[in-house]
Amino acid sequence: DPDNRLIIATGPLGGTRVTGSGTFSVVTKGCLTNGGTATQANGYLGAFLRFNGLVGVVVQGAADHWTYLFVHDGKAELRDARHLLGKDTWETEDAIKKELGYSERQMSVFGIGPAGENLVKFAGIIGDKGHAAAHNGTGAVMGSKKLKAIAVARGNTGVEVHDKDALTALAALMNQSLL
Repeated sequence: DPDNRLIIATGPLGGTRVTGSGTFSVVTKGCLTNGGTATQANGYLGAFLRFNGLVGVVVQGAADHWTYLFVHDGKAELRDARHLLGKDTWETEDAIKKELGYSERQMSVFGIGPAGENLVKFAGIIGDKGHAAAHNGTGAVMGSKKLKAIAVARGNTGVEVHDKDALTALAALMNQSLL
C-alpha cells in the first residue's frame, strides 16, 4: 500500500559512545498481517542518521519510478534506482557505495532485493552486509513505495549529550557487564 507510511528512526542514544547505538527501528503497517509493526536492526544506519543531524525519516506515498534515498551533509535526496532492479541487497549496497564514492565504513545502506521489489509479503529490509529489519513485510512496504534503498553517509554532526563524561563512564560499565 503506497499510502502506508514507513518510519525509520534511531533512538535517543543513537550515535553516542553507547554500544549498539547504530540500531534503528522501522515502524509501519505490516504487509503480512495488515497490522502495525515495529522491527529493529543493528548496523550503522541509526548512528549515521544522527551524524547528519537527523533522528529519522518518514516516507509517504510512492515514487513514479524506482529510487533510493541518499542522506548526506544533513540533506536527503532521491536518486534514480532503476539500474539497481533485480540486484540482491549486498549487490545493491556495493553498487550504491561505488556510485557515490564511499568506502565500506563511510556509508550505511539498507535496501530490498527482488522479494521486496515484487512485494513478497514477508520481504525484509537488509543492510550493512547482513543486518535485517525483517518483521511483517517491511521490505514489501519499501517496494510499494518504489524505494530500493536508503543510503546514509557518515556525517560530521556530533551528537550532543548533557554529561559526556558520565555517559562515557556508564557506557564502559555497560560494556564490562556484557563480558
